[in-house]
Order: sequence, then C-alpha cells, then structure tokens
Amino acid sequence: MQNINNSTGLKEAILLLEVQQNRQMIELKSQFKAVQQSFTPMNLIKSTFRDFKEAPDLKTNLLNTAIGLTTGILSKKLLLGGSHNPLLKIVGTLVEIGVAGIVTKHPEGIKATGMSLFKKIFSGNKS
Repeated sequence: MQNINNSTGLKEAILLLEVQQNRQMIELKSQFKAVQQSFTPMNLIKSTFRDFKEAPDLKTNLLNTAIGLTTGILSKKLLLGGSHNPLLKIVGTLVEIGVAGIVTKHPEGIKATGMSLFKKIFSGNKS
C-alpha cells in the first residue's frame, strides 16, 4: 500500500478497504452456508452412501467380514449345538472367533473351496 498524504487519499483507502471487507464477508457467509448444508443429516447419509458406492475395497472387506462372522457362528452352532456347559461355551466362542478370523483373512481360498464343493454337490455328473 502507498503512503497517504492527504484526506482524499485516506478516504479512498478506507473506502477500498470497506469494499474488500464486504466482499470477504459475503464469501465467508456463503462458505458457512455451504458447510452448514453439508452437515445436515440427509446430506451426511447421502455422502456416506456415495462414498460406500465409490469404494470397492470397503464393499469387499465388509462382505468378507460378514462371511467370516457368519461362518464362525455356524461353526460354533454345529460344534456345540445347544450346550449349556459354561466350559463348552467358552471353547465355542474361541472356535467362533478363530474361524471368523481365518475366513476373514483368507476369503479367496475359502470362496474357491466353497465353490468347488458347491459344484460337486449340485453337478449333474455322477462319479
């Protein structure tokens, strides 16, 4: 900024600064409204679903985790049935966690084995 030597120059500088301040205030209000709008519950839900659609790894990980948990629960039920023995319940829970962890960490091998078993069971060829 230049040195101001007279009252006219001072008035012009003040006017320019006031115009700049008004412009910045309008921009700030606009940005605030945009941020406020993005944090409405409906927009948060929409953005979450949009992110979920755009993240294929997230879908795969979620599916693998769901398969792992389901397999763990089924293995516990098959192993223990409806036992009321507290020691067997603890062992069953450990088996459930272990199977779920293995299936979640190695989904491709589990899927391939499952598909081959499925094809063998339901194929038309009698060997």
